[in-house]
Amino acid sequence: MARNILVVEDDHNISDLIRMYLEKEGFEVRIAYDGGKAVEEYDAKAPDMVLLDIMLPVMDGWAVCAHIREKGKTPIIMLTAKGDVTDRITGLEMGADDYLVKPFEMKELMARINAVLRRSEIPDDTRKRLVYDKLVIDLDSYELVVDGKKVDIASFLVKPGQVITVKERSRDMQNLKDLREQGASKPIPKWLELNADGLTGKIVAMPQRDDIDLTVEEHLIVEFYSR
Repeated sequence: MARNILVVEDDHNISDLIRMYLEKEGFEVRIAYDGGKAVEEYDAKAPDMVLLDIMLPVMDGWAVCAHIREKGKTPIIMLTAKGDVTDRITGLEMGADDYLVKPFEMKELMARINAVLRRSEIPDDTRKRLVYDKLVIDLDSYELVVDGKKVDIASFLVKPGQVITVKERSRDMQNLKDLREQGASKPIPKWLELNADGLTGKIVAMPQRDDIDLTVEEHLIVEFYSR
């Protein structure tokens, strides 16, 4: 049976070109020219994949993506002229599986479609994963997932209630042994719960700047992330 792809694109020239190419490759294609129609088409019959533009009339691509993720795990590839890093990260964090910036070659689109479909076909119980509370690391795709959302940046903003732990193979490092011994004699900040023996910690509340009894050179942090 042919795979069904829902193309959500308000530019008729682009959507017609995508339809023609995908049908030539053996896919069934449905077209939605605005976000509202995309939601209607998706709810009527969930496709095997959604190609989703961001700048859409009626309802933008972010809202459509959120709606689809509330319903299920249908693969989503964002297609957009917005190539800014922030937009790409936003799309991925909202649940998109890939992000392709216009203009693009149809061969590249086809390669990404096939790659995402292959990943989506792997049963959850056969994937190699490390799981700790709400943190999931997929060892096959090297994806980091927190609270069900993929994290595609090197740093992560910890939220109150989330647990931080030292991985098992790192627990015998000398500096961690030293910290464990020193921890018993040092006061624990009110915004942090610490288990020194288990090498775990939990953020109880986000600290204010005055609550952090450390010398922090904020200008160096800004400089690092602006590289």
